[in-house]
Amino acid sequence: MQIVPRSQILTLSDHYYNKVLAESILSTDQEKVETVQRVGKRIAEAAGKVLADSGRRNQIKSYQWEFIVIENDKMVNAFGLPDGKVVLFTGMFRYIRDESELAVVIGHEVAHIIAGHSNERMSRGLSNSSGNDAVICYAKRIEKETEIQNICKYNAGTLTCHEKKVNAETEVQQNCSYPRRTQFSKLILLQEYEADRIGLILMAKAGFDPNAAIHFWQKMKKREGNRNVGFLSNHPDSASRIADFKLYIPEALSYYQMSEN
Repeated sequence: MQIVPRSQILTLSDHYYNKVLAESILSTDQEKVETVQRVGKRIAEAAGKVLADSGRRNQIKSYQWEFIVIENDKMVNAFGLPDGKVVLFTGMFRYIRDESELAVVIGHEVAHIIAGHSNERMSRGLSNSSGNDAVICYAKRIEKETEIQNICKYNAGTLTCHEKKVNAETEVQQNCSYPRRTQFSKLILLQEYEADRIGLILMAKAGFDPNAAIHFWQKMKKREGNRNVGFLSNHPDSASRIADFKLYIPEALSYYQMSEN
């Protein structure tokens, strides 16, 4: 269900993106930047083909694909915005050994974008309240998740992080009713699994070995005890998604093999 006007979605994402840029430093590591842009371009092209094949050709031109690297070795995270911007923090590269594993991360974020997950989250809030209330709730969640990630750096003090999380969650709850919080939690979980599957297909169609997803998430699983790592903080546990990836891989491999021919 997607009922929020795209213009409203883009206004929120632009605000968030500009806020992140104002508080960040773009990476000057040309190798990382060029690799992210190269892999991102291939994933975006694959996304365009998927959209065209599914009868959503008009949707393709609504994205202005841009792949950005932010210098922050302590931030193990990435995110995508509805207009096609994908941001990776340099901390992610501690877990990425090659372009295929990078494609796992970028494919996942691009999948969120083309699936319209941001709109779904806001629209779910609209089903139970006014549009303004849903927008406030969603915006607060974005801001507070970012604040928590900035505070809870890799190997940061657990107690401090826990206290900040409690305070942040309390503030979000003031704007979001309990039923909506429960809906968001379930919806986010479903969206993460959906983005895993779509992302795997995108990377395979782009010519990247989907088996890399298993290798990447096995490494992330070793950090499972530290849920403050940004890319783990709001995702399903790694063991569950690895099990699902094993189910998705045969389908993805068929696309990967076609891409090689």
